[in-house]
Amino acid sequence: MSNPRIVFNGIGLDFPEPLSDRRVSRRRIGDQHVTDGGVSETVVLAQWDEVLIALLNFDDAAFAEKLKAWWEWASEGKTYAFANDADNMKDGSFRLPVSDGAATLWASGTGYQASPLGAAPGHLYLLRSADLTNSEIVGIQMISTTFPPTDENLGIYPIGLGGATIYAYAAGDLIRDVYYWPSVVSLDSEYPVVEHGDGTFSFVHRFRENALP
Repeated sequence: MSNPRIVFNGIGLDFPEPLSDRRVSRRRIGDQHVTDGGVSETVVLAQWDEVLIALLNFDDAAFAEKLKAWWEWASEGKTYAFANDADNMKDGSFRLPVSDGAATLWASGTGYQASPLGAAPGHLYLLRSADLTNSEIVGIQMISTTFPPTDENLGIYPIGLGGATIYAYAAGDLIRDVYYWPSVVSLDSEYPVVEHGDGTFSFVHRFRENALP
């Protein structure tokens, strides 16, 4: 596992060490409907993540200086990416529809051809419908590079799950590493880096997915 990475304006900014803390909150917008039969149901209109990350008491002054350039970008409301593990910046889509209860997924996208390709058993992926209404987290059992030698299958990766999906998904719906957010915006109103008197720094930052409808 590698350290975290921020990517902004095409620039990769690698953290000097793992995070001290990470907290993820799933947010959603929904409506409460009552059917003609009097049954109440919640219709989810959108779901997204809000995330807090912290790197406390680090002594890498060069990294702290590079965060200033990132903040000039992020403080203007521009999008950037964050990965908890720079080796798992996997972000793709389903190439074939997925039924509920499926144990194998077929996907392609950025990061799936990175080395090493295989994900360790239990590695977590987020599945989400394109309309942002259905989402779930699944454990990956394996990613295979073996598929029929036909043009239509080239670059499509069968992904075996440790369990089965709850929802059905259409071709084009999202699949990505659960701790990789390819497009986020800052929730901070002030520069999130503090320099301490002993020469160390702390970086505490909040962001949300840029995935609202």
